[in-house]
Amino acid sequence: MSGVCCESVVSVVSVVNVVSVRSGMRSRLPTGCLVKKWNRWFCQWKFKGEPFTHSLDTTSKVDAALRMKTFMASVVSDISNGDFLLKYGQAAKKTAPLISQQITPVSIPQAPLDVHLQSYFADLITCGRDQEYIYIAKCRITRLIKECGWKEIKDITADSFIHWRSSKTRKAPKTLNHFLAAILAFLSWMLKFERIEKNPLSMVGKVEERGREVRVRRAFTGDEMKRLLSVVTPMRKAIYLMAVYTGLRRGELKALTWGDIMLDSDPPRVLAQASTTKNHKDAMIGLHPDIVDALKIIRPKIADEADEMGSVFPELPSMEQFKEDLKLAGIPFLDPKGRRGDFHSLRYTLGTMLAVAGIQPRVAMEVMRHSDMRLTQKIYTDSNLLPTFGAVCSLPSLMNVSKPVPKPLSSAVPSMPDDELKRTCQALLKELERREGRK
Repeated sequence: MSGVCCESVVSVVSVVNVVSVRSGMRSRLPTGCLVKKWNRWFCQWKFKGEPFTHSLDTTSKVDAALRMKTFMASVVSDISNGDFLLKYGQAAKKTAPLISQQITPVSIPQAPLDVHLQSYFADLITCGRDQEYIYIAKCRITRLIKECGWKEIKDITADSFIHWRSSKTRKAPKTLNHFLAAILAFLSWMLKFERIEKNPLSMVGKVEERGREVRVRRAFTGDEMKRLLSVVTPMRKAIYLMAVYTGLRRGELKALTWGDIMLDSDPPRVLAQASTTKNHKDAMIGLHPDIVDALKIIRPKIADEADEMGSVFPELPSMEQFKEDLKLAGIPFLDPKGRRGDFHSLRYTLGTMLAVAGIQPRVAMEVMRHSDMRLTQKIYTDSNLLPTFGAVCSLPSLMNVSKPVPKPLSSAVPSMPDDELKRTCQALLKELERREGRK
């Protein structure tokens, strides 16, 4: 399954009308550059004006640099020998149709897994799944198939998967669950279209993640946000304010155009297009006054040269640039508990600020654009920043209770109203005077 394997060399754009490399033709030899995508390193280079990307299959930058050096040496050698187009051009042409053409399911029980995968990825594109989701799913499923030794449907068993999972002691529980989710989605698709009678991994459970998280995010405090915003450029300040007050994700921020920003409306708001949001729904979000002021500062510098389709944030800060901003503001990337403060932590900060401000959970869920309130309250709320101490101190005391006043002993004279008691006393006095007069 060389066409589907993520380790194969994939062209970023289809190679069309590329002039063949003739022996003896002098041309500029390509030099590769490292690019990090989806937590993995890739090598990018250009030849004859066409960009190419090759997966280095590692998360370590040091290993990626060594592998890129070896790989680019082989690319230069292939160009010198005239084998570049024969080797890499065909790889690009073979890879593209795998996720664009529909495969007719014939001889389903005997068909290799490659055929089912081609149909599965083609159906994902038809259903509108984005390229990043398809790429990650393809990498995970193909890796499972390769390392578990699955070639046909009958080879997929719960025992083989559990054995593979138990051997990955260095992988985080969340990563292992992502692999399980990817293969379960593929098998559920197979079951839906009656390509299998039952899901062989339906009884395989997830790995417990609680207490074993490798990367735990935290929210920034109000003081940390003020320090961060005070040391960055106006463009970065607008980006961070937009992220922390609207909860827009990186991809959603990147896709914003000036036509989506309504600064002059009452109230000012921004439209996140359904084609860019995670839930594929339009979202009209109100803009905080701080965002409005920050956008008005950067707008003239961009809008003068671009129309309403111009990008609001042409370039978002990378992870390294965000770390530099944190260092400049004196904010540690990792707190004493080992929790990280990355760009997505700005969204966590929004959820926490809503909780601290006493916003109703249902309203907070809408602001965060979550479909489940539990996600807003449990995941995107940093419990360490909630005013729990003040809440406990506001409870009534159980010790300073006033002692009960003892009741007076009951009198022999029955209680009576004041007027009646006065008349009774006057009658008794008269009776005493009358008796004294007789004596």
